[in-house]
Amino acid sequence: MHRFILAATVALALAACTRPYDPPSAFDEIFSNGASREVPSQGFAGLDDLAQMGAPAGGTALPTRVMWTHGMCTPSDGTLPGSPFTWWQMRTRDLLAAYPGSSQAGEPAITTLSTGGAKLIKETLNVPTRTPGASRTMELWFFDWSPLTRGFKPRLIGDIEAGKGNPYTYDRATVNRDLKQGLIKDCFVDVVVYLGKNGNHIRSDAQLAVCDMLDGTFDPATGCAGASGARFTALISESLGSTILFDAFRSLRLNYVAARKNAVDRLMANAPKLQAIVRGPKPAKPNPAITTYNANMATAHDAMGRAQTNAANISVAMGSLTNFYMLANQLPLLDFADPSKGPVEEFVASAMENRKPGEGAAALTVVAFVDPNDLLSFRLVPRSDRGRVINFVVSNDDTYLGYAELPTTAHCNYIRNGYVMRAIVFGYAGGTPKSGPVYDPEKCF
Repeated sequence: MHRFILAATVALALAACTRPYDPPSAFDEIFSNGASREVPSQGFAGLDDLAQMGAPAGGTALPTRVMWTHGMCTPSDGTLPGSPFTWWQMRTRDLLAAYPGSSQAGEPAITTLSTGGAKLIKETLNVPTRTPGASRTMELWFFDWSPLTRGFKPRLIGDIEAGKGNPYTYDRATVNRDLKQGLIKDCFVDVVVYLGKNGNHIRSDAQLAVCDMLDGTFDPATGCAGASGARFTALISESLGSTILFDAFRSLRLNYVAARKNAVDRLMANAPKLQAIVRGPKPAKPNPAITTYNANMATAHDAMGRAQTNAANISVAMGSLTNFYMLANQLPLLDFADPSKGPVEEFVASAMENRKPGEGAAALTVVAFVDPNDLLSFRLVPRSDRGRVINFVVSNDDTYLGYAELPTTAHCNYIRNGYVMRAIVFGYAGGTPKSGPVYDPEKCF
């Protein structure tokens, strides 16, 4: 009898599984009179749309560039059982599966950004055009910062609750244990590391990655030289990756100018005293301190000028940004770490700074893919009317009896959601969203 009741309960639970946002719902966030309200979205462009376009300033069409960065939780490095590919290799396969007619062109170019092991990977894809049989190229740039936090994870240092040779022995429920070991010790630790001093390495390497993607050359003293806005650009971020990209663009625009100005101010504050004016035929003695000071001031002013030029070029390059696709963003939560930034508004305002809508320049569109049952994802609510903010609301897994969706799959399955991948590749034209093929055997945390 007990077995029958248990079986009946399980059957009822399975029968009551629902996905409330299958198909998804998409909403434009309209900001007016100091508040935001949702209206059904009329749509947004996908990567395929960008690939068909020319260049932001007109002229010869150039390859669209797309930067993709992972978020918190250790991504696959290709060495674990059942995960034969690195995360960026799987993301390439994800995109190829969702983009019929596309293919890889040659081998990826891999650059190690620093001694910490962070990497920038450049893939080139051939993608179909509207003309049958013709194709164009698209660049995929992957920023892999996972090596910089791997040393803080249990896989390398052991369980932080136990200690070497001293295993964790207290009783813990199976689900709670798995969430503690995965969600907290492997995933949330990335957030803690990034927000503190140990995150400086991630921030600096993110600047290198963004500069390279923008066709610039990085100078550790004056920032990114020669950044170009000549090619349409899109960003794809997972989880914590949104904040990392926001911070990288912001620092390249502001931090190097501020640092060079501080250097000039420090020199001026420590200027050597001038000699008393000598009247008569006796010439004044040369003052080596003043000579050195003048030379240093000239160097400092030159560096400040180059930093200002580089920052201005970053602002111009940001004008080529068309779409920012965010999977599982935590921006409203992480904003509490430094609310003065207002990351979404500051980023969008910067990207719109050099655009002239009257000349046909499109607004930057930020698309946030959100599963309401994802504990680590948040609706984006704008604080201004600059740019467009769209919340694309999805269900990444079943909800059981309306009571719970697994927190793991709710957070991890955006990339395995056919609606999400199709929207990234082909955009959304309003009405009922369409699903497409997916490929991603990667295990969740």
